[in-house]
Amino acid sequence: MGEGKRSVWRSPQGIDVDLPLILDYVEIDSSGSERYRIEATIDLVAHEPAVTNMSLHSAIGLDIVQLQRDFRWASPLEAVTRLVPMLIERGVDPFDEDFPLTGYPEVTRRGMVERRRLTDEFL
Repeated sequence: MGEGKRSVWRSPQGIDVDLPLILDYVEIDSSGSERYRIEATIDLVAHEPAVTNMSLHSAIGLDIVQLQRDFRWASPLEAVTRLVPMLIERGVDPFDEDFPLTGYPEVTRRGMVERRRLTDEFL
């Protein structure tokens, strides 16, 4: 949860989401060190969720090429407006989930929980 005045946004599916939320994307390298961190605050603006703050940090320098290829500025907003209501509706605590770093907006359409289901072929 983010700091500040609490607000409730009702998703189109009728799921209530408490805002503000801070969504952080962290990439860890093979040695366990933090490669970079992106933090985005999602809050209500004119009764709709919006990105109100975003920071990018990397002690080794931001990989601009990778960011342009893999990161979309709308991804944190899509995670909160699409994935969070989907998880809450399924009874999953979104604070216990690791959100994907890439694949937006497609990942929000198929859902994170679906990715973990075992297929008939696998079984």
